[in-house]
Parts: sequence; C-alpha cells; structure tokens
Amino acid sequence: MNTREYFDDLERASSKHDSYFFAYDRIFERYQRPSDRKLTLVEVGVQNGGSLHWWRKILGEEARIIGIDLNPEVKVLEKEGFEIYIGSQSDVNFWERFFAEVGSVDILVDDGGHTDFQQLVTFFSSIDYIRDGGLLITEDVHTSYMPMFGNPSNFSFVSFAKLVVDAVMSRSSMVQCLVGKIIAHQVWNVDFYESIVVFNIDRRKCILSQPIIAEGESFTSAEYRYEDNSISKINVLTELSNYFRQVKKLTLK
Repeated sequence: MNTREYFDDLERASSKHDSYFFAYDRIFERYQRPSDRKLTLVEVGVQNGGSLHWWRKILGEEARIIGIDLNPEVKVLEKEGFEIYIGSQSDVNFWERFFAEVGSVDILVDDGGHTDFQQLVTFFSSIDYIRDGGLLITEDVHTSYMPMFGNPSNFSFVSFAKLVVDAVMSRSSMVQCLVGKIIAHQVWNVDFYESIVVFNIDRRKCILSQPIIAEGESFTSAEYRYEDNSISKINVLTELSNYFRQVKKLTLK
C-alpha cells in the first residue's frame, strides 16, 4: 500500500504532512483482506473532503466513512456517499448523541482543532465505542510542543499519551499498582510517530500478564544479571543521572 499515491490522486483538496504517509503505510497495512474492507472510519475535521476520499481509497469502496465538522457547508459531501455530522468535538453531549446514532466504529481519526482539550475530550468520549482491533488515531500532536497552543506543558496531549503508556505497562503482574485502570483495560498498546499517536484498542489482549516458563532442559542455574555493575553499585542513581545529562546534551545538538 502506498498512501501517498492515493493522496496525490485526490480530486478534492486535502492537507497532510509528508512524513504522515510513511506512518499511514504502516498503520493501514493490516487492512488488506476483503473481510476488512467493510470497516467504519470516523474523521474529525472534514475541511474540503479530500481526506474522506483518501480514506475510502485506503479502505475500499465498501467502507463506511463518516465525517465530523463544525462547518455546516460540508454536508454537501453527503452527495458523494459520506455520512456527515455537524458538531463540536469539545462537546461531550455531541459525542453521546453521535455514538447513540452511529454505534460502534473501527477507526477514529482526530484531525480537528488540535488543542489539548479537544483531543482529550475526543479520546475519552470515543474510546468506549471503538471495537476490539480498532484504532484511535490523533494527528498533529506537534501542537503539544507549540507555545500558541499553551505548550509544552504537563497537561499536553502527548503528556497524557505518556501516561497511557504507564497504564499499559502497569498490566504486568510485576508492577504493584495499576495506573489508569479504565484505559489499561482498553488500550492494548500505543504507537508513536512524528506528530501522530495511535492507540490500538483491544480489550481481549489487555490481560494482567504472568511469567510463563518453558519446562525445557537447562544447563545452568546461575543468575548473572545481578553481577552487572549497573545494578549492584550503590551510586547507581548518580551514574544514571549523569548518563541522562549526557544523553540530553547529545539530543539538543
């Protein structure tokens, strides 16, 4: 699949960053079987409708493509076979009415206003309605680093996405506390790309993991990992702090 070729062939205007096509080639390569072509995709932020046609090219003609926008003029796109809903992604009541009418979906793409509040409301309002094996994709999260959006901050969407990673990791039985229990039971894993965060929703795989041992032949019972100086040294935290200072200097060059 080459999502860039689909994009370049669009007859309606649309806007994407050039790096996104590498990400979407990988994200959507799973949807290749005929049985996967009847998916329901929702996009927040319709603009001129080009991206709706793009999703249709990627997922196939049988896919159900739904657009959400504040601009009532985009209702004209219903003549081209799309479902269009007018409303604000910041409005929890809108989302309740939307999913009451539409039902569960497979993929939701947030390409709306890109503020932290809008992205967070969309995430929490839609996660319960994304089917197992589905995706919640948030685009343009570079706004989490832009002053005009009030960032960077501890309350940015990317900061939240990092907390979701903590919730995913907390499903290990080796971890004593469960962070974000609701999220941990729905988000199987998180993929980070430049300016895109993908939450893979699959409740079937959100299990509390336990160690499993293959009862095969063993030639040694010695445990050498504790011989590593990075574990056994008393001043390990000081060395770790120094290490990260050096890493920071390298990343800022």
